[in-house]
Amino acid sequence: MKKIFVLVLLSSFVFACGSTKEASKTTKTEENSVSNNTVGNSNDKINLDEYKEDSLLVHIELGACFGRCPVEKFSIYASGNFTYEGISNTDKIGEFTGNIKASEVKEIYQMMSNLRIEDYPEKFGYAVTDVSTKAIVFNYKGKRKKILYKMYEDYTELKDFLTRVRGIMANGKYHRKVKE
Repeated sequence: MKKIFVLVLLSSFVFACGSTKEASKTTKTEENSVSNNTVGNSNDKINLDEYKEDSLLVHIELGACFGRCPVEKFSIYASGNFTYEGISNTDKIGEFTGNIKASEVKEIYQMMSNLRIEDYPEKFGYAVTDVSTKAIVFNYKGKRKKILYKMYEDYTELKDFLTRVRGIMANGKYHRKVKE
């Protein structure tokens, strides 16, 4: 009976160590994926790799705050097509596709060239907790730049860009995305 007990105890120890190693690998993989693909704190994660990169012009995600900040994600492509996901505190809730006019795509591209995107830090304005996290991914002249921020600080042109792009999106033609 002692031999069976020792055998069971030993085998459970062996399997437990194996699962700990596997759990450790999984945790490390998850930590890497979080640090590489998402930004923000644990309550406000933003995944920056959910969009297509083929002809992406700009991808914007607005996170939650303690109030009624709009929580939404959208990607605009050079063709004028866009994807939109309204999550909360916005007129459109759900997933949509649509398009904007070619002149508006050109306007967005022009605004991006005026922004001097390369001069922006990748992360700023994290001193205030009750402010929506904003993430913008620019795909401009073959380069991709991610900017993550909460406050505009001295970057009023970035605020103006976001306001104008949201205005363009408001006038776009939306079609509810059909789940397959």
